[in-house]
Amino acid sequence: MHALPRQHGIPHVPMCAHPVIHVTTFGHARCWYDRTEIAKYHWRSQRARDVFLMLVSHDGHRMSRAALCAALWPECDALAAANNLRVSLYRLRQAFVSIAADADVIGADKQAVWLQLGHQAVIDVDEFRLAIASARRMYDAKQALPHLRRAADCYQGHYLTHDTDQDWTCSYREQFACEYTEAGIRLGRILLSMQLYTELIERMWRMIHLEVAVESAHQLLMQAYHATGNPEMVRRVYHSCQHLVNQQLGSSVTAETTRLYRTVLSS
Repeated sequence: MHALPRQHGIPHVPMCAHPVIHVTTFGHARCWYDRTEIAKYHWRSQRARDVFLMLVSHDGHRMSRAALCAALWPECDALAAANNLRVSLYRLRQAFVSIAADADVIGADKQAVWLQLGHQAVIDVDEFRLAIASARRMYDAKQALPHLRRAADCYQGHYLTHDTDQDWTCSYREQFACEYTEAGIRLGRILLSMQLYTELIERMWRMIHLEVAVESAHQLLMQAYHATGNPEMVRRVYHSCQHLVNQQLGSSVTAETTRLYRTVLSS
C-alpha cells in the first residue's frame, strides 16, 4: 500500500470523517481510497479494474449490466458475459475491502451497476467535464478563462495512456483529446489577447507535447514569441511544425500557418 503522494496533478485530499475516493484517469490511471492507493495486486484481475474505470469514466458513474457486458466481453454470449461481470464485481468489491473492511463503493441491482462515491470524491474526468461545460457556456473571455485553465490543468496526459487499446478506452481517449485541444486553443487565444505570453508559451508547448500536429498551437507560439521579440524561436516553431505535420500526418503545413510565419517575421 502506498500513501497518497503530493505531486503535480494530484491534489491534496484533506483528512475528514468519511473516506474519500480520488481517481485519476488522465495519464496514469490511479485510485486512492481513504488516502491509500489501490495497488495492482488489490484489483485481483484486469477486468475488475476495467469495470471500475468504465464506471468512473461514464457520466453519472452508472451503467447497465448489458452495456458493461457488451463493452468488456463482446466475444461472449449473454450468459457467459453476465457471469464474467458477476465475478469481476466480486473482485472489485474485494479490492476496496482489502483497504477498508467497511468499504461500500459498488452498488448494483439486476439491471445496473453504479459507484457510490460520496460528495467529496475527487475524479479528474468529472472535473474536466465540468470545466469544459462551464467554459462553453461562457461567451465572455474573462469569464471563460478560469474554466479553460481548469480543464487544461485536469488533462495531465491522454486518457488511460498506458492501458490497452480496447474500443471503449479509444472512444473516450479520442473524445477527451478533442475537447482538450478545443479548450486549449481557445485558452491560448484568450491569453494572447491579454498579453499573457509566458503562460501562453508554457501551455502551447505542453499541448504540442501531447498533440504534436496541432497547427493552431504552433501559430499561437509564433505570435507569442514575435510579441516578446524572439524571431529565432518563431523560426524554430515554424520549422518544427513543418516536420511534425509531415511526420504525423504525411502532409504539409497549411497556407495559413506559412502566411502567419512570413507576416510575423516581416513585421
